[in-house]
Amino acid sequence: MVISADLHLHSCLSPGTSLDMHPQNLAMALLRNKVNLACLTDYNSTMNVPAFYMLCKKYNVPSLYGMEAQTAECVHALVLFNNPVTAFEFGLEWQRHLFFINDKTEQIYVNEKGEMLGSIEKNLLCNSDVSIFELASMVHEHSGLIIPSRVDSKNFSFMSQFEKILRGPWDALEFENIKDAPKLLPCPYPVLKASPVDFITDVGFHSVKLDIENEELVTSESLVNLLAIQKAFEKLVILPEGLSSSDSLNSQYA
Repeated sequence: MVISADLHLHSCLSPGTSLDMHPQNLAMALLRNKVNLACLTDYNSTMNVPAFYMLCKKYNVPSLYGMEAQTAECVHALVLFNNPVTAFEFGLEWQRHLFFINDKTEQIYVNEKGEMLGSIEKNLLCNSDVSIFELASMVHEHSGLIIPSRVDSKNFSFMSQFEKILRGPWDALEFENIKDAPKLLPCPYPVLKASPVDFITDVGFHSVKLDIENEELVTSESLVNLLAIQKAFEKLVILPEGLSSSDSLNSQYA
C-alpha cells in the first residue's frame, strides 16, 4: 500500500508560519485532503504536540510528532517520534539547549480549540548548543527518527555549512532538488523530497509517497508503526554517482 505523508508540518508556533496553521485547522485539512500520515515539526519546539495529537486522534489521522531542530552547526534536522509523550518530553528537554529571545516576538502554543495557552520565551530561530551527531544520538536513544532537512539548501543545511553532506546515522535525507542527490551523496541514503508546509492551502499537496506494502500503518498500541516507515524509506534509497546497486548499504558509515 502506498500512503501519502506530510512529514514536515509547521504550526502557528513556528515563526513565519501562517497564524491559521493551528492544530485544529491542520487536522481538518489533513482529513479533507486524505493525507494518510502526518508529522508536526515546529521549529525547535513540541509545545503544540498535545493539541495536534488529540485532534489527529479525533479525526483518525495517523500521526507522528517531533520538531525541526536547529543544531550548533546551524543545520536543520527533522526529528520524528511515534509517541506524543516521548516527543513532548524531548521538546521540553530540548528547550534547555536554546537561548532566551531578545525581543517581544510571540511564539504561541494553543489548545485543541486554537486558543492561546502561552508563548515560548526561548528563541525558536536560534542555534542550539547540540551538534548534529549529538542530536542523532539523543533521538535514537528515544526510539525516534532523524532526517536532516533540505540538505542542499542555501541556508541551514549540510551544503550551506559544510559544503558537503556529512555521513552519519541519518534515517533519511531531505532534498530540495532530488536530481542533484547522486552527485552530492557520500553514500546510499533514502532521499525524500523536501515538502515543508507553512500555509493551510499547502496541506496534502506536497506529500511524500511511501510504500509500506502489507505492513500495518498503526500498531495495536495505536501508535504509527515506525518499522514500516523505515522499510518504506529503504525503497527510496539513491546511490551516489559511480556506486553500483550491488554495493552493500552496510558500508555507508565506514
